[in-house]
Amino acid sequence: MFKNIASIEDIRPFVAGKPEIKWARHTNGVTVGCYMFQDKSTFDSPEALECRGIAFDDQGRVLSRPLHKFFNVGERPNVFDLPTLAHMSAIYAVYEKLDGSIISTSKLPDGGWALRSRKSYTSDVVGIAKDLIVNASVGDDEWGLAHFCALVTEQGFTACFELTSPDAQIVMPQQRTLLRLLHVRDNFSGEYVMMDPDHPVHQWIATFDVPMCPLLLQSPNEEQIRSLMESIAQDETREGVVIQYTSGDMVKLKTPWYLRLHKSISFMRERDIAELALLGELDDVRANLQAVGIDTFEVDTIERLVKNKLLDMDSEVNVALKNDANLDRKSFAIKYNDHQYFGLMMAGYTGKEIDFASFYRKHRLDQDFTMRTLLPSAAADSPVDGGVKS
Repeated sequence: MFKNIASIEDIRPFVAGKPEIKWARHTNGVTVGCYMFQDKSTFDSPEALECRGIAFDDQGRVLSRPLHKFFNVGERPNVFDLPTLAHMSAIYAVYEKLDGSIISTSKLPDGGWALRSRKSYTSDVVGIAKDLIVNASVGDDEWGLAHFCALVTEQGFTACFELTSPDAQIVMPQQRTLLRLLHVRDNFSGEYVMMDPDHPVHQWIATFDVPMCPLLLQSPNEEQIRSLMESIAQDETREGVVIQYTSGDMVKLKTPWYLRLHKSISFMRERDIAELALLGELDDVRANLQAVGIDTFEVDTIERLVKNKLLDMDSEVNVALKNDANLDRKSFAIKYNDHQYFGLMMAGYTGKEIDFASFYRKHRLDQDFTMRTLLPSAAADSPVDGGVKS
C-alpha cells in the first residue's frame, strides 16, 4: 500500500496544493515535510500520509521516513472499522498504544545519524532521548540502542521509538524515562520490515537488546479479538491499542477511560474544539462523536476556521520574511516592531521554527472562539463508548 519514495519529487508535487503541509530546511541540511495542522482533506493521498516528518538531503534523497499518518477506528470512511469476521484474517498484530512522543532516527547529509521528533532535531523530547541513548554509559541497559540506531540508519531504514518520560508527560503519569521501539521502516519502500520474520532487523534487535513496545496479540483469532475489545471497554490502565494489518496500515483504538481523561468528549465547547484542532487532536473527537451518532458538522467547521486563520498568519509572516530578507536584523526588527506577529517574524528571520499554533492559542484563541456548547443536552449526558461495539 505504500509508495516507493527515493526523492523529494516523489512527494512534494503531489501535496503542492496543501498549504498546511510545509517544507522546512534545517541547519543540518535536512529538509523535512510535515503538516502544520490538518483538516479532513489533508491526508487524502498516499503522498500526504507520508508528510508526518519525512526528511530529505539537499540532493532530494530520502533520509528518514517515520510512521505514516494513521487514524482512529471508524474515523474515516476508508479506515477499517472495529475488527469483524470480514477482515479478521487481515490483522497482523495488536500493540499497546503508549502515551508518549515519537522519536525517530535520521540519516544526515554528512553520512552520520541523528535523533528527531516529527518536525525537529533539537526539541526537548529529542534532548531527553539523546541523553538516554547517546550519553548512556557502557553497561547500562540502553547502551546498545546507539549501535542499533547507527546500524539501522546505515542500512537505509528509520527506527521509530516512543519516548515516555515524567519530563515529557502527555496525559498519563510516567514513573521513569523509557524509549521503546515501535517499528523499523524501509526509507524507500515504506515497508514495516519487522513484519517480515526473516528480516535481519530481528537479529539486530536481539544483539543490541532493544527495548520493545508491548506486543499484545500476534495473528489473533476471533476469540482473542473479542476478548481484547471487551477488555478495552473496561481498561483504566492504558491509552489504548494500535491494530496493524498485513498491508502495513494501522488504526488506533483508545480506551473510553483515556478519552474521558483527555477531554475528547467531556468539553464540547466551541473554544475547546478550536484548541484541539490546534493541537492536532480532533481525530479522537470526530471518531467518538460519530460512534455515538452525533453530527460532526460544527466540529468540521471550527477545524476549517482554525486552519484558515493559521494560513492567513503564515501568509502574512512569510510575505514579510520574503520581502525584507535583505535587511539586517536591527533594521528588520525596527520595521516590524509594532506588528502583531513580530515575535513570529523574528523567529523566522533568525532561522527558528515558527510555531503558529502555539502563538494563536496564546494570543488569539480566546478572542475568536466562544465557550458556546456544541453538543445537544442529551448527547452531552450520554456515556462515551470510545467506538467499542458489542
